[in-house]
Amino acid sequence: MEEIEQELIRKLSEAFGISQMLAKDVLKSFDHSLRIWTTTSRNGVEKITREEVYEKLKKPSVELVGDHNLIPPFPFFGSRRKIIDQLLNAIKSDHKVIFLCGKPGVGKTSIISQLRNHRTSEIQLRYYTFKPIAPGNDQLPVDAGITTTARSLWGDLLSQLRDLFKVNFRKQGTNPK
Repeated sequence: MEEIEQELIRKLSEAFGISQMLAKDVLKSFDHSLRIWTTTSRNGVEKITREEVYEKLKKPSVELVGDHNLIPPFPFFGSRRKIIDQLLNAIKSDHKVIFLCGKPGVGKTSIISQLRNHRTSEIQLRYYTFKPIAPGNDQLPVDAGITTTARSLWGDLLSQLRDLFKVNFRKQGTNPK
């Protein structure tokens, strides 16, 4: 039995490109799930959905490192309305990724926050490397240096994607816990 378990761990590790330690955790999760899926403890539900299997495959959700739901400053400067309109047009075009760059303090974060809070926002994922500099606040943001790693970027975006997928699954009538 132990040889079969080791073989399964090896195959999971190879198939998903994960460490054997993580593959062992995935196998334990599947083993636990199979015990539920193959018994009467599912309250009469016979079908096992793809989403249920994916839920068991995924890593536990990680906490976001940074704060990416920032409120735009008030009042929002009317001079930035033109940039907002240009970005809205770019979003509606065939461009899949749009970069907004500029010197520190020119209002990039404010513009993106304003766009995100727009009624018909297409922006669903956001990542701020630094919290914006606020007028009258000369303090270094508490996240300085924490959110400047590739790990925090991709981890935070992955967490946001998971939340987005859960919402979309629910809208489609599936329920990935």
